[in-house]
Amino acid sequence: MRISYSTLDTYQNCPLKYKFREIDKIKEPKSKEAVFGTLIHSVMKYIHTPSLLSPTIEQALDYFAKSWNSEVYENEMEERAAFTQGVTIIQNYLSHIKPANYNIVDLESRFAIEIGNDESGRHTVSGIIDRIDKTAMRSSITKRRARCLPKTRLTMISNSPSISRLFLIAIRRRSTAWTRLPSVSTT
Repeated sequence: MRISYSTLDTYQNCPLKYKFREIDKIKEPKSKEAVFGTLIHSVMKYIHTPSLLSPTIEQALDYFAKSWNSEVYENEMEERAAFTQGVTIIQNYLSHIKPANYNIVDLESRFAIEIGNDESGRHTVSGIIDRIDKTAMRSSITKRRARCLPKTRLTMISNSPSISRLFLIAIRRRSTAWTRLPSVSTT
């Protein structure tokens, strides 16, 4: 069996939702919150994609505005409030974080970890680590959601220690070149 972090999270929070989505394969439309979160995630990836010059706040906001989808909102007032919230998140993030100060090892790093044994059954847990940074003394891994922004130290993975351990195991298995293993904070 192959399972991702989001699938595992769905099962832990609502087994019936897991059954409908993963076993019965019932598709659900993306909520406006999911569309918003995906766009914020896309802007963060744009901001942190390594290049000679990091994008300015104006460039990040322009990217956000050009990618905006107003059709998912029920009315103009709701749409304006969400757009304003997105602008605020990006401005606050970039006022605290300077992308040029980070040595990014990888973005959107996919992993798969085999767990279990022959007796209980082998399973694969897979996921995506949003960003891996290399610092002078350690590496940090970032798995973020829009509601978590901004954080001044980007080592937040998950509120679940078991999920954090999965990310740490994935990094340990993939990072033989690093002399120190990543630090993980779940706060």
